[in-house]
Amino acid sequence: MEQNYGKPPELKAEDFAGNGAAHKETDQDKFLKSILDQAKDYPLPESVITLIHNGETIPLLTKKSFSLWQGKQKSKKTTLLALAIAAYINPRTSSGAIHFECGIPGKILFFDTEQGESYAARTMKLILKLADLSISPSLIYCDLRQFTPAERTGIIQAGIECTPDVKLIVIDGIVDLLTDFMDAKEGHLSITNIIRLCSVHDIHIAGILHQNKADKNARAHVGSISSQKCEIEISTEVD
Repeated sequence: MEQNYGKPPELKAEDFAGNGAAHKETDQDKFLKSILDQAKDYPLPESVITLIHNGETIPLLTKKSFSLWQGKQKSKKTTLLALAIAAYINPRTSSGAIHFECGIPGKILFFDTEQGESYAARTMKLILKLADLSISPSLIYCDLRQFTPAERTGIIQAGIECTPDVKLIVIDGIVDLLTDFMDAKEGHLSITNIIRLCSVHDIHIAGILHQNKADKNARAHVGSISSQKCEIEISTEVD
């Protein structure tokens, strides 16, 4: 008797036909799609940005994953991410014993939720300066300060869906996607949606959050949930 090793049953076109109407995916359909094939090899996700440390290549930000960049106010967490983005959009600027490198070429969507147009433009110009470029078609920088939390979430998803070849999304900061950053349920739903976008669109999302004043943990419930769900957590502090 042939074993299928956990492989989901093959579905045929007629299984999805019914009175000419489009088939609506049921929970059972989703269950069948979620079953892993025990006879198949599943490679590790590709790295969008890698870290080079004394000649060793370390996968840093990988596809289908979420990273948390956190630190105190004015701790240069956005500047550190800007260095990584600069190396991504212009690999020729990468050098030194420790530096970032582009793993998979593509586009970056940077969503700034808190600074406003002029200050957001400073960060955009900083990235271009670090990359030694005046403009870059690989970087799309958006100012979302004027929108509500719900609108920001919708705009981010729309940007992902309408931008060909997008590989990396930056959300600075995640707390501004919430109406109440102390609400555990809202925080969990927001981070769960971010992770869903990573998987569905085969991208990496980097989220920026402030730390608590009393310790080095990311702020509030959304920070705790982000720390639990992220692939990698990067903390910055001023030397």
